[in-house]
Amino acid sequence: MIHRFKFSGYRRLAHPLASLLEKAYRKRPDPFSPSWLVPVPSHPRRRRKRGFDQTLLLTRTLGRRLDLPVFPGLRRSRPTLPQFGLDLKARRRNVRNAFRLRQGHRISGADLVLVDDILTTGATSHEISKVLKRDGKAGRILVLTVARVPLPGEHLGAATFLSPTRGGRGDASPPSTPPQLRRSKRAPTRGAPTGGPPRTGNRLPWRISGDMRKHDNRGGEAPPQLAECVINVSEGRDRACLRKLARAAAETPGATVLDWDADVDHHRTVFTLAGSLPGLEAAAAALCRRAVDLLDLSRHRGVHPRIGAVDVIPFVPIRGVSMSGCIRTARRLGKALGEEIQLPVYLYEQAATRPERRSLADLRRGGLEPLRRRMAGDPAWAPDFGPARPHPTAGVSCIGARDYLIAFNMYLEDPDLNAARKVAARIRERDGGLPGVKALGLWVASRNQAQVSTNLTDYRRTSLVRLFETVDQHARELGTRISSSEIVGLAPRDALGKDATARLRLEKPASESILEERIRQAWTGIEI
Repeated sequence: MIHRFKFSGYRRLAHPLASLLEKAYRKRPDPFSPSWLVPVPSHPRRRRKRGFDQTLLLTRTLGRRLDLPVFPGLRRSRPTLPQFGLDLKARRRNVRNAFRLRQGHRISGADLVLVDDILTTGATSHEISKVLKRDGKAGRILVLTVARVPLPGEHLGAATFLSPTRGGRGDASPPSTPPQLRRSKRAPTRGAPTGGPPRTGNRLPWRISGDMRKHDNRGGEAPPQLAECVINVSEGRDRACLRKLARAAAETPGATVLDWDADVDHHRTVFTLAGSLPGLEAAAAALCRRAVDLLDLSRHRGVHPRIGAVDVIPFVPIRGVSMSGCIRTARRLGKALGEEIQLPVYLYEQAATRPERRSLADLRRGGLEPLRRRMAGDPAWAPDFGPARPHPTAGVSCIGARDYLIAFNMYLEDPDLNAARKVAARIRERDGGLPGVKALGLWVASRNQAQVSTNLTDYRRTSLVRLFETVDQHARELGTRISSSEIVGLAPRDALGKDATARLRLEKPASESILEERIRQAWTGIEI
């Protein structure tokens, strides 16, 4: 619900969310009569991207319910990076001196309620409280939030009301250590791990895109020779495990994790790395070694085709790097993994050693068990590196070199899997559809929706807009339509074009999926 409200423009959701906040407010911990509600302000740049200020709308809706005015005097004085994925020190540094009181606005001892949609470590509320206390002479400040990312072992309700600030400065101090991010739902996702404490509380976005920028790998300009590595891992539900994998890659010199995008139904995560080819090779090897220790493909259940715990590792040239350099890197990595951890590796796309192995779909056809039989019974199916049998827990990996590929998923309004499969068959290139398009019709249980899942291998031959409009046309012919869409991972700027969020009905702003922007943020720390 929060995800749709915040990123998809469902403004009417302000009412049920404000109802949750009102219930939490009525249960406030002690007698407390605030004079103002204070929304956590967005920067004008962010408001222009989203088309509205979701926290201001939420606070105004709550104010009408509680008959309390909204304080207009707080502003965000500079843009900040998204807090998601930053550690506690980075969060504090990110919001330091980012808020100001407008001239002429004073609180003069009044008690306040600071309103936000999601709270994690409390770094933002801590910084705002300091400003309200120091510059506005505020009294007590309570923080009211729809949802909180729980600390390990915590069980949170639908909304959270933090204790009022007290003492000399009276500022709300954030926890000393950042929480472990985990998905919070009213009920476990079908097929999700059942061990550990129950995941309760308000429903957070079913899909979470993370950011694991490592400050020791950035600073100044990006290197002149820059490539991308897009690692697809067969794990999309265990956040602690994904953090360990991201950390293994991010701690490698010469590579930076720009983004990781986890999907609970596909049970798959896409890690997007950028850096020099030697740095990416080392980072991918480190992540693979960690994945072999942590993952067991024999227990994996997800709707996305896969044959390995680390399923696919393509290298993509960005600037100052040739395709032949990416091919050499892919082959060195495959050789190292085959020898060091006995992981069978097939080279695909531009790195393939024979024409029949270029297509990833052909290598994965039928899944791991049919591939296991082919490996055992046909010498032609011996892998390029490693033993001619799948690894007991990690299966098989495909490593390659290619140009940009855009993973683009579209959700149909009706829960009709047959319709999604028919549309996919009509648009995929191999069946006479659009050039450079691979497509599947899948069922997404957590959303009760059918999905047309596509890979766009050449966005210059078939644009995202053309792909979207063609899918929508075929869906309408079958009595349904596209309700929303998403880009998995990152995409080049020129692939998105103007007004992509609206034209493609994207669930999050297109600006958050631009590869060039993430690269610039990673090396300069500047939000575009």
